[in-house]
Amino acid sequence: MSSHCPMTSISPTLPPLAYGTSYHALVDRGKLELKAGNRLLVLGVAGGVGLAAIQIGKLVGARVIAAASTMRKRTCASGSRR
Repeated sequence: MSSHCPMTSISPTLPPLAYGTSYHALVDRGKLELKAGNRLLVLGVAGGVGLAAIQIGKLVGARVIAAASTMRKRTCASGSRR
């Protein structure tokens, strides 16, 4: 993670939880049909669930639009663009 990101260390149990939560929110609850060409707006991208949502959207080829409330949080999330 970037030195600008407040999360400097994470528990190994958090990534599966974040990805599971994102998938559940996007597909099960949101009834999102994930496919290439769709647009996905992700709010709160600096957290684990937001970062996972970005990656899930990119994985299926969706155009991901990410938003955060501060420049510091946007900088933290910018590593997920790679």
